[in-house]
Amino acid sequence: MKTWIAALGAALFFALAQTANADHRALLAKIDSDDFGLPEPTLLGEPLRLWATWYNIPAVEATREGFRLRNVGGKPISPPISGREWCDAALQGVITIREPDGSPRTYTFEATSRSVEVNCGTFFKHAGFWAIAAGRSRFGISKGPYGDGAGGYQLVPFRSVAVNTHLIPLGTVLYIPAARGVAVTLPSGRKVQHDGYFFASDRGGDVRRNHIDVFLGHANENPFSSFISSTPGETFEAYVVDDGRVIPKLHHLHVIE
Repeated sequence: MKTWIAALGAALFFALAQTANADHRALLAKIDSDDFGLPEPTLLGEPLRLWATWYNIPAVEATREGFRLRNVGGKPISPPISGREWCDAALQGVITIREPDGSPRTYTFEATSRSVEVNCGTFFKHAGFWAIAAGRSRFGISKGPYGDGAGGYQLVPFRSVAVNTHLIPLGTVLYIPAARGVAVTLPSGRKVQHDGYFFASDRGGDVRRNHIDVFLGHANENPFSSFISSTPGETFEAYVVDDGRVIPKLHHLHVIE
């Protein structure tokens, strides 16, 4: 299963690279140049006690009939997909759809409208108000190849985290000791040992208090069992980084330029 998932991620990476415009190709090359070789921090302050979940990009095929993603003006901007896939996109905040011509395109959540496009409550058990809100989602075509975060940043697999910005401002670099040395397979298929650094480039409607949400790109399995438990009571230590050797590199990775 892990081999198949890695192969799917690599296939999507190369499909994106081959069909992307010049800006996306440059961003893909920048993301793939990251060797996760940043040094351990030399000075750490007081730790934050956080708990973590993870999110990814659903990758789906266009269908002949179904529901189209709409922009903030209500105009359809995607080919049809199933209702369940539409609601997955709303919950994750991002989706890649393989177009009828075979090329993949990524879309990112942008706003909530007054009108319900899809009744997401029919696809999830114990659905509450969040399912109604999800069904009112509006999207945009992503500027970044893996979707757009907040504050003008793009999403970068295994680097980006969604945060409660009242606790952790956008643009903050976090060091999580439990992530250092964890083996991850990047979208290109390249394997690296994670250096423990993450970048606050997104926010989430359900990310509150000391919760962070780690972005895994197209991966369908969590490699960070050392600290991601999806359980509020199981916390770990994280540190805000103030290191001139580290911050510019993480910022550069996430800037769309």
